[in-house]
Amino acid sequence: MKTVLKNTIFFLSIFLIYTILINILAYIVSSDGTLNSKLFRTVDLLLFSLIGLLWFLSLSYKRTWSFKQRKVRWFLIPGALMVIAVFISLRVLHHQVNNLYHHIKEPVRTVEGDIFTKNPKLGQAARMNASGFHSYFQNQDTLKRVSIFTNEEGFRIPENYSYSHGNDSLMIFLGCSYTWGDYCKAEETYPFLVAESLGYNCLNAGQSAYGLSQMLPLAEKLIRQKRPKYLFVQYSSWLADRAKSKYAHISHGARPYPYFVKKDTGIHWHPPLFQTKIYDLPFQKYRGSEPTLPDRIKFHIEIGLQGIYLDKLKRKLYSLAILLRLKPESHHNNQEIERHVYSRIHRLCQDYGTQMVVVHVGARGWKSMTRSLFQQTVPENIYNNLIFIDTDSVLMSSIKSIKDYRRKYAHWALVNGDSVNIDLHPNEQAHEIIAKTIMQQLKTGGSENLNKQQQVKN
Repeated sequence: MKTVLKNTIFFLSIFLIYTILINILAYIVSSDGTLNSKLFRTVDLLLFSLIGLLWFLSLSYKRTWSFKQRKVRWFLIPGALMVIAVFISLRVLHHQVNNLYHHIKEPVRTVEGDIFTKNPKLGQAARMNASGFHSYFQNQDTLKRVSIFTNEEGFRIPENYSYSHGNDSLMIFLGCSYTWGDYCKAEETYPFLVAESLGYNCLNAGQSAYGLSQMLPLAEKLIRQKRPKYLFVQYSSWLADRAKSKYAHISHGARPYPYFVKKDTGIHWHPPLFQTKIYDLPFQKYRGSEPTLPDRIKFHIEIGLQGIYLDKLKRKLYSLAILLRLKPESHHNNQEIERHVYSRIHRLCQDYGTQMVVVHVGARGWKSMTRSLFQQTVPENIYNNLIFIDTDSVLMSSIKSIKDYRRKYAHWALVNGDSVNIDLHPNEQAHEIIAKTIMQQLKTGGSENLNKQQQVKN
């Protein structure tokens, strides 16, 4: 026992010395204290894992090899492999925390302000009456900001926005960041443009990183509460992908999200597997602090250990629970998930006298989502009783490639004299085209769909 304790203390000292030396090297080589080269990371992972393996061998070598039975020695191999895997995972997490630290200190683009928080049902939601910015650095000293405001329910609005039309004149929009309007002002997004031009109140319930597993519970809640005249539902390929992944993956980890499972009785919605602490951690205080070694160590303890490391442990435990069938695995058939969600929303719309409008947006390089594909996804009677608007084909009509699409419709800025792509979400021009397409097709194709609906009812 004394030998085990002695070896453990020795190797803990080695780990500490190694960590200090590697951070000093990072500050010598890189001004921001972060080395992102693949070679450095690979060497670092190997050295860190080697120290962990030597520590494991120091604890087990004599006792394991003292037995006369040769088969006992084989316990050393899986044990050593497990130790290597654990230490590699720890080092990868260490680099993720470093990336987050670097992003906070020198963000190319970010969301300023306390905008988002955890939500037990949706995984993430915007805070009520919040304000902040989508921001990016145009050069070293110039920060460009796009305002973000939310109302008392946590939905995005233009500044000082209030309903100016009657209570029976409400349009609700469901979707992801394409509907929310990343890096666009709220009044420049297609939900507000459509509602304002047609004389309706606008409720933009879209939000960054949302998928069908958030859109469905929001539809169930808002249709019953608000009874809107129109409900616009985004149709994009990644919405179903997000609804089956269980997590929203980001550069420094993942956030638990709701997902869909399949049972004998059909497809069912499942809440997030756990609640992350990442939204409760004090990121803001590190934005203005000096990037020193003590500051980095404190960040690793306060943010890394309590947020990223703990979330990673929870994810591993829940993966084990799913493997043991203590928790359900997500359903992986996109078309069945889409059929369930859009059909369920349509039934709700029929029950409450709401016209459902499906809006196809996308074209960022994902698979093509077309009218015919949606028609194959939902039952014929549902398709005939909703309005489907393909805005993406209009956006792509004068575009030859995805590269051209991004050049025309993404967010660009002059950074130190060079034209740089800031964000791939639709810019103001794209939102305006989407809005005009929706308004035009509501006036033409929309009336045809409404007549079909009346015929079905009669």
